[in-house]
Amino acid sequence: MALTQKSLPKAKTVAAKKAEKSVKVVAKVANKPQISKPQATKQAVRSEKISAAKSAKATQAKVSLKVEKKAEKDPYQEANRRYFQTGVASYYANMFNGRLTANGEIFSNNKMTAAHRTLPFGTMVEVINLRNGRKVIVRINDRGPYVGKRVIDLSKVAASKIGMVSSGLAKVKLNILSKK
Repeated sequence: MALTQKSLPKAKTVAAKKAEKSVKVVAKVANKPQISKPQATKQAVRSEKISAAKSAKATQAKVSLKVEKKAEKDPYQEANRRYFQTGVASYYANMFNGRLTANGEIFSNNKMTAAHRTLPFGTMVEVINLRNGRKVIVRINDRGPYVGKRVIDLSKVAASKIGMVSSGLAKVKLNILSKK
Protein backbone atom coordinates (compact mmCIF):
# COMPACT_ATOMS: atom_id res chain seq x y z
CA MET A 1 0.00 0.00 0.00
CA ALA A 2 1.40 3.34 -0.99
CA LEU A 3 1.39 6.12 1.54
CA THR A 4 -0.24 9.28 0.33
CA GLN A 5 -0.07 12.71 1.79
CA LYS A 6 -3.48 12.28 3.38
CA SER A 7 -2.70 8.92 4.99
CA LEU A 8 0.75 10.00 6.23
CA PRO A 9 -0.49 12.29 9.01
CA LYS A 10 -2.92 9.62 10.18
CA ALA A 11 -0.09 7.08 10.33
CA LYS A 12 1.98 9.48 12.36
CA THR A 13 -0.83 10.08 14.78
CA VAL A 14 -1.37 6.34 15.30
CA ALA A 15 2.36 5.81 15.84
CA ALA A 16 2.50 8.84 18.11
CA LYS A 17 -0.38 7.49 20.21
CA LYS A 18 1.36 4.13 20.60
CA ALA A 19 4.56 5.87 21.63
CA GLU A 20 2.71 7.96 24.21
CA LYS A 21 1.12 4.83 25.70
CA SER A 22 4.48 3.11 26.00
CA VAL A 23 5.95 6.22 27.66
CA LYS A 24 3.07 6.22 30.18
CA VAL A 25 3.63 2.53 30.95
CA VAL A 26 7.35 3.13 31.42
CA ALA A 27 6.57 6.09 33.67
CA LYS A 28 4.23 3.96 35.80
CA VAL A 29 6.87 1.25 36.12
CA ALA A 30 9.50 3.87 36.92
CA ASN A 31 7.40 5.13 39.84
CA LYS A 32 7.41 1.66 41.44
CA PRO A 33 10.41 0.77 43.59
CA GLN A 34 12.83 -1.39 41.68
CA ILE A 35 13.20 -4.94 43.00
CA SER A 36 16.29 -6.93 42.30
CA LYS A 37 15.87 -10.38 40.78
CA PRO A 38 16.74 -12.28 44.00
CA GLN A 39 14.19 -10.21 45.95
CA ALA A 40 11.58 -10.74 43.23
CA THR A 41 12.23 -14.48 43.36
CA LYS A 42 11.92 -14.51 47.16
CA GLN A 43 8.65 -12.58 46.95
CA ALA A 44 7.31 -14.94 44.29
CA VAL A 45 8.26 -17.99 46.37
CA ARG A 46 6.77 -16.40 49.50
CA SER A 47 3.50 -15.58 47.70
CA GLU A 48 3.38 -19.13 46.30
CA LYS A 49 3.88 -20.54 49.81
CA ILE A 50 1.14 -18.29 51.18
CA SER A 51 -1.28 -19.24 48.42
CA ALA A 52 -0.40 -22.92 48.86
CA ALA A 53 -0.99 -22.63 52.62
CA LYS A 54 -4.31 -20.89 52.03
CA SER A 55 -5.43 -23.54 49.56
CA ALA A 56 -4.27 -26.30 51.93
CA LYS A 57 -6.28 -24.72 54.76
CA ALA A 58 -9.29 -24.41 52.47
CA THR A 59 -8.94 -28.03 51.40
CA GLN A 60 -8.52 -29.09 55.02
CA ALA A 61 -11.63 -27.11 55.95
CA LYS A 62 -13.59 -28.76 53.12
CA VAL A 63 -12.42 -32.20 54.20
CA SER A 64 -13.29 -31.54 57.84
CA LEU A 65 -16.73 -30.30 56.79
CA LYS A 66 -17.28 -33.49 54.79
CA VAL A 67 -16.18 -35.58 57.78
CA GLU A 68 -18.54 -33.66 60.06
CA LYS A 69 -21.42 -34.12 57.62
CA LYS A 70 -20.75 -37.84 57.47
CA ALA A 71 -20.59 -37.99 61.27
CA GLU A 72 -23.94 -36.20 61.51
CA LYS A 73 -25.68 -38.87 59.44
CA ASP A 74 -27.87 -41.40 61.16
CA PRO A 75 -25.71 -44.34 62.27
CA TYR A 76 -28.29 -46.68 60.74
CA GLN A 77 -28.19 -45.30 57.22
CA GLU A 78 -31.00 -45.39 54.69
CA ALA A 79 -29.27 -48.14 52.72
CA ASN A 80 -29.43 -50.51 55.69
CA ARG A 81 -33.17 -50.06 56.25
CA ARG A 82 -35.42 -52.80 55.11
CA TYR A 83 -39.09 -53.36 55.62
CA PHE A 84 -39.92 -56.07 58.11
CA GLN A 85 -43.58 -56.04 59.11
CA THR A 86 -46.71 -54.02 59.81
CA GLY A 87 -49.04 -54.53 62.75
CA VAL A 88 -50.25 -53.21 66.08
CA ALA A 89 -47.87 -51.86 68.73
CA SER A 90 -48.47 -51.50 72.44
CA TYR A 91 -46.28 -50.23 75.26
CA TYR A 92 -45.13 -51.55 78.63
CA ALA A 93 -47.05 -50.70 81.79
CA ASN A 94 -45.13 -48.98 84.60
CA MET A 95 -45.32 -52.13 86.73
CA PHE A 96 -42.58 -53.71 84.55
CA ASN A 97 -39.96 -51.11 85.59
CA GLY A 98 -37.06 -52.79 87.37
CA ARG A 99 -37.90 -56.31 86.18
CA LEU A 100 -35.50 -58.41 84.14
CA THR A 101 -35.99 -58.60 80.39
CA ALA A 102 -35.49 -61.78 78.38
CA ASN A 103 -31.88 -60.86 77.59
CA GLY A 104 -31.04 -60.23 81.27
CA GLU A 105 -31.19 -56.42 81.34
CA ILE A 106 -33.19 -54.53 83.92
CA PHE A 107 -36.18 -52.97 82.16
CA SER A 108 -36.66 -49.20 82.27
CA ASN A 109 -39.54 -47.32 80.67
CA ASN A 110 -37.10 -44.42 80.15
CA LYS A 111 -34.91 -46.28 77.63
CA MET A 112 -35.54 -46.64 73.90
CA THR A 113 -36.15 -50.39 73.97
CA ALA A 114 -38.78 -52.83 72.77
CA ALA A 115 -39.92 -56.44 72.83
CA HIS A 116 -40.37 -58.55 69.71
CA ARG A 117 -41.20 -62.23 69.34
CA THR A 118 -38.52 -63.27 66.84
CA LEU A 119 -35.94 -60.54 66.19
CA PRO A 120 -32.51 -61.15 67.76
CA PHE A 121 -31.61 -59.17 70.88
CA GLY A 122 -29.73 -55.97 70.02
CA THR A 123 -31.51 -55.49 66.68
CA MET A 124 -32.15 -51.83 65.96
CA VAL A 125 -35.67 -51.26 64.61
CA GLU A 126 -37.29 -48.13 63.23
CA VAL A 127 -40.94 -47.98 64.34
CA ILE A 128 -43.21 -45.70 62.28
CA ASN A 129 -46.66 -44.74 63.56
CA LEU A 130 -48.83 -45.05 60.43
CA ARG A 131 -51.45 -42.64 61.79
CA ASN A 132 -49.15 -39.62 62.20
CA GLY A 133 -45.87 -40.61 60.48
CA ARG A 134 -43.73 -40.17 63.60
CA LYS A 135 -40.67 -42.40 63.85
CA VAL A 136 -38.55 -43.79 66.66
CA ILE A 137 -35.54 -46.11 66.74
CA VAL A 138 -35.53 -48.79 69.44
CA ARG A 139 -33.32 -51.70 70.44
CA ILE A 140 -34.86 -55.14 70.92
CA ASN A 141 -34.06 -56.44 74.42
CA ASP A 142 -37.11 -58.53 75.36
CA ARG A 143 -39.60 -61.08 74.01
CA GLY A 144 -43.28 -60.44 73.40
CA PRO A 145 -45.92 -59.17 73.02
CA TYR A 146 -48.05 -62.22 73.60
CA VAL A 147 -51.45 -60.52 73.35
CA GLY A 148 -53.51 -60.84 70.18
CA LYS A 149 -51.86 -59.83 66.92
CA ARG A 150 -49.52 -57.23 68.36
CA VAL A 151 -46.09 -57.14 66.75
CA ILE A 152 -44.03 -55.02 69.17
CA ASP A 153 -44.10 -53.74 72.75
CA LEU A 154 -42.41 -50.35 73.17
CA SER A 155 -41.06 -48.68 76.29
CA LYS A 156 -43.19 -45.75 77.44
CA VAL A 157 -40.67 -43.13 76.30
CA ALA A 158 -40.55 -44.67 72.79
CA ALA A 159 -44.36 -44.82 72.68
CA SER A 160 -44.62 -41.15 73.67
CA LYS A 161 -42.18 -40.14 70.90
CA ILE A 162 -44.47 -41.61 68.24
CA GLY A 163 -47.61 -40.28 69.94
CA MET A 164 -49.37 -43.46 71.01
CA VAL A 165 -49.49 -43.15 74.81
CA SER A 166 -53.02 -41.76 74.98
CA SER A 167 -54.48 -44.42 72.68
CA GLY A 168 -52.39 -47.28 74.09
CA LEU A 169 -52.21 -49.03 70.72
CA ALA A 170 -51.11 -47.90 67.27
CA LYS A 171 -50.77 -49.41 63.83
CA VAL A 172 -47.06 -49.33 63.02
CA LYS A 173 -44.56 -50.31 60.37
CA LEU A 174 -41.25 -51.88 61.43
CA ASN A 175 -38.02 -51.42 59.47
CA ILE A 176 -34.93 -53.33 60.52
CA LEU A 177 -31.88 -51.07 60.68
CA SER A 178 -29.27 -53.55 61.89
CA LYS A 179 -29.07 -57.03 63.32
CA LYS A 180 -26.59 -58.05 65.98
